[in-house]
Amino acid sequence: MNTIILIIALTNIKEYKRLENFPRFYSKPLVSVLVPARNEENNIENCINSLINQTYSNYEIIFENYKKEHYFTYKKENRKIYYKEAILDVSKIGRRKVFRFKEENVEGYRYFITNDLKLTAKTAYAYIKKRWKVETMHRELK
Repeated sequence: MNTIILIIALTNIKEYKRLENFPRFYSKPLVSVLVPARNEENNIENCINSLINQTYSNYEIIFENYKKEHYFTYKKENRKIYYKEAILDVSKIGRRKVFRFKEENVEGYRYFITNDLKLTAKTAYAYIKKRWKVETMHRELK
């Protein structure tokens, strides 16, 4: 009988240590997924569908349409698309500077993908979990 209790206790300790590596989200951080979508109206449907079907709940999708100089965002909680005016003339400054600008002006974590990707349903959650581990290690090193 004591052997069984000891085995159960050791198993629980092992599981507890494994769970310590799992992120504890008291409030889920926002993930802003940025997707360049210039002239991709016909090819981007799979990417949009894979992003909409993410299991992680607190994220927004920002599709960049350089030609029309505006972008639209999709927020999962109410499944609506929001259009926003462009602040920059992309044709004059280039794509790299636009992404740098967006990093400064987008809330939460930023995740850049290309418009031809089809993501698995748990990609956003896996991204947050990985970022949480990196930030935790970084805090411990300071």
